[in-house]
Amino acid sequence: MSDGFFTFDGSTEWASTSDTAALDLTGDIEIRVDVAADDWSPGATKAMTGKYGGSSGSGGWRFGVSASGVLLVTIDDGTTATNIFSSTNPSFTDGERYQIRVTVDISGYSVFFYYRTDGDLTATTGWTQVGTEQTGTAIS
Repeated sequence: MSDGFFTFDGSTEWASTSDTAALDLTGDIEIRVDVAADDWSPGATKAMTGKYGGSSGSGGWRFGVSASGVLLVTIDDGTTATNIFSSTNPSFTDGERYQIRVTVDISGYSVFFYYRTDGDLTATTGWTQVGTEQTGTAIS
């Protein structure tokens, strides 16, 4: 840990916590991360955070970046895993620190991705939207 942040190698290191009902997906969700990636186009999907078993039907969620650098949130309702991608690549600079946020309206399938660079992960305003709203059929 450096300056209050964990440093991971991107393939074999992670932090984990035990499964708890407090982390279950029971409705709409907003996920925020503060991250500096060595490579924002990693060539393979990389999770930044989540409560996810890794296989469809396990229930949970995952927030990360796709192989091409597009932001990605996976919502698993316990039956089907649904991947939702940002409509554009945010073109982040490798090694730079970003605060990244996704909001998911489960019943209306309305998903927004945002970012900022000032270090304020708790801010309610001042976020830059990445691409457009992603919509579709309700997830659960």
